[in-house]
Amino acid sequence: MDDRTKKDIKDKDVYGTITTEQYRPSLLNQQQKKKRAHIEFGPTAQFVRNVGIVIECCECNKWRVLYSKSKLSPFEVSILERYLDTIQYTCGDSFEALVENVEQNESNINGDENSEHDYVGEIFKKVKVDDGLICNNPTEISYYSSGLFEEICFQCGKVPEDECDESDRPNLNEGFYYYCDECHTTVSSKKKRGKNTKFQVSKRSRK
Repeated sequence: MDDRTKKDIKDKDVYGTITTEQYRPSLLNQQQKKKRAHIEFGPTAQFVRNVGIVIECCECNKWRVLYSKSKLSPFEVSILERYLDTIQYTCGDSFEALVENVEQNESNINGDENSEHDYVGEIFKKVKVDDGLICNNPTEISYYSSGLFEEICFQCGKVPEDECDESDRPNLNEGFYYYCDECHTTVSSKKKRGKNTKFQVSKRSRK
């Protein structure tokens, strides 16, 4: 059977069938993004304040926000911070996967440490991170709107130099988020900031 005959048979197999967009590449990409979305609620400033912690990507060094619909107790925050100190987070990671890892490790842990891992698993059932983010994504708007953290470059996450006065920072007087000198030059379409955006002197964060 030559190649032309094989092609004719394939054409006959699909002739008259109803075509759909099920396997259209752009649609598959959209479905994959939807599948990756595990926040399950809108990433509002209040949900950021319910946790009060950001986590740093070990690859791009950008800070990503943690969300929860209910406010964490000081005890829960303490356990969460200690656990985040023991892991390496990368943009796109899901806390659901971390829960699975915690549960798998529990069988090898005894005593008080096992009890604390029980708490971590419960905390991760309500604390979320946007696992649809990749390292190329800029800082989340909710990082700024929460009013909890210090100002950083919107594009790369760099902290402004201490000697740089706020009035001298690029774009601030023009109503944009702060961009470091490098990003101010390379980013052509800059993001407007909210009128009431406030920042703290230091950020509560975990590496």
